[in-house]
Formats: sequence, structure tokens, C-alpha cells
Amino acid sequence: MAAAAAAIERVAAHKLFQHGAEYAAHRPTYPTELFARLADAVRSGPRSLAVDLGTGTGQALPGLLEHFERVVALEPSAGQLEAARAALPADAKSRVTLRQVGAEAIETGGGVPAGSADLVVAFQAAHWFQLHGESAERPGVYASAARALRPGGVVALVGYGNCVLHAAEGSFGADGASSAARAEEVANAAVRKLYKDDLGAHWDERRGHIDAHYVGLEPRAAQVAEWDDSATPSDGGARSTGGDSSEVLFTRCWREEDLSIRREMSVAALAGYLSTWSAYKTFKREQPDAPDPIAAARRSLDAAFGDRPVVVEWPLFAIMAERA
Repeated sequence: MAAAAAAIERVAAHKLFQHGAEYAAHRPTYPTELFARLADAVRSGPRSLAVDLGTGTGQALPGLLEHFERVVALEPSAGQLEAARAALPADAKSRVTLRQVGAEAIETGGGVPAGSADLVVAFQAAHWFQLHGESAERPGVYASAARALRPGGVVALVGYGNCVLHAAEGSFGADGASSAARAEEVANAAVRKLYKDDLGAHWDERRGHIDAHYVGLEPRAAQVAEWDDSATPSDGGARSTGGDSSEVLFTRCWREEDLSIRREMSVAALAGYLSTWSAYKTFKREQPDAPDPIAAARRSLDAAFGDRPVVVEWPLFAIMAERA
């Protein structure tokens, strides 16, 4: 029985690693401007330690290491964590600590001492977290992050929305503006159909938080002393507590939405990215014999762009809060 269980565990780990490798190969990477923005948000004191919650395959680690001396990266999936470990450059390994634990256990499982972190950040992962606690034993990510942060440190929940496709500049020739516009129209319609119609029923309900750009995932009203006009308390409470509440964890809360990820890629690479969507994985698992919706989308993308490059843009958004 023990041998059989071990074999099952090895198969499961292999499948997870395969998914992690696929994710690392096709998912977009974040722009340098985003990491500079995160570092600048830590306005005072050192930039010694960043904590990356739900690090996945570690795509954000190189950018964080450009601005912070050390990073503790937490990830519950063994496969994703193994992919992150394999991708780390040799000269970065001594500066990164990888731990297989969920985002809610920053101190207990993650080993991050109270008041030691300058930045606690999550990239495209916060909608999976328990942000608000149920009890003192299960305080939730906001309270756990606040405990890990030093005064003036920042928690940031970063995400990116559904992609928009553009023709690469000059790819349709000097006089091809109308052809480029038509290609963009056809291609974006194909991606919207894939997202909403073909795979819509297969998205987890938490995907709605991405579509809403994390509106509604902010801290609770009483946890923040001062709210920027761009941010709304998740519980619908008043924007200001006056700063004297014992519940206050953060001096202020605001949103950032003026950056985006832009990548030029082939249609084949774009199809590879679409195949990493969780809804597509669910569709294939539940309907293995059904026609492949990405194959249909690929035909439209090929018709639109042929072998021309495609510029793929994902809008970035972030909830930011500074530790009191």
C-alpha cells in the first residue's frame, strides 16, 4: 500500500511539474516599471526583504531581486515550486528562500518574522487567497501581511486582466492600417468568444475578481486610516476611521492601474498562452472528446495575422496598502 501511495504521489508531482513548466513557458512576465513602482511605494527605510505570496513558477522573482536584497517565496503547489527552483539563476539562489506553504501562513509556515518584511506582494494570485480572517487562529492574508511588515512596509495585490491583441507596427506594410485594424477586430473577437462563450462555464467563480480588476478585494474599512479616492473598502464601510481604531492595520490604501504588460509573439505562442487558462484545463478534463475550442480560435488568429507577429497587451492593476 505504501509503495502504491508513493507511486501515485510521484505521478501527481510529475503532472504538477509539467503544468508548472508549461505555465512558465507561456505566461507573460511583468515589466520592469512595475517592480520599480513597487519599490518606490516602500517610501522609507531599507528594501531588505520582499515576500512573494503564491509565487507560482517564480516569474516575478528576478524583478523583485532587482530592488530587494532577499525574497521569501511561498507557494502551495510542489510542481510550481519545483519549476521556480529550476528557473532561478545560480547567483540568485542564495537570496531566495522557497517554501511550500499557502499565502495565509506567512509567519507560521513561511518563517517570516513579525515586522521584518518591507514588501508583501502577490502577482495574479490574490483572488485565490483568504484575504479576511475568520478567527485569531485564521487571521487572513491582510492581517498576516500586516504582522509580517515593518511600519511603512507595503502590501500589494497585483493582477492583470484579459489580453487585448494589436497588430505589430508595420507588420501589414506602410499602407496597411485598415488591414491591421480588421485583423485586430477578428482576432480580439475570437479571444472574447473563447473566453466568454466557449470556456465561460468552466472558469472558477473567483475569476470574476480578475474581470473586476480586484475591486472588492481591498481591506475592510476599519483596517485603513486613510483611503485614496481610487480604492473602496471591501465591506462597504466609511472610507476613514480617523486613524484611532484598534483595528487599523494600514495608514492608507490606494490603487494603481496605469501600467500594462506588452509582449510581441507569434500566433503559435499566443495559442500556447491561451492553453494555460485554467478554464481550458477544466474543459479538457471534463470534455476530453469535445472539439478543441483553442483550435477554433487558432484558425481565426491565423486568418487574421498569418505569420505576422502579434502584440499582446494585458492591463495591470494593483491594490496597495502601507503598514501603520
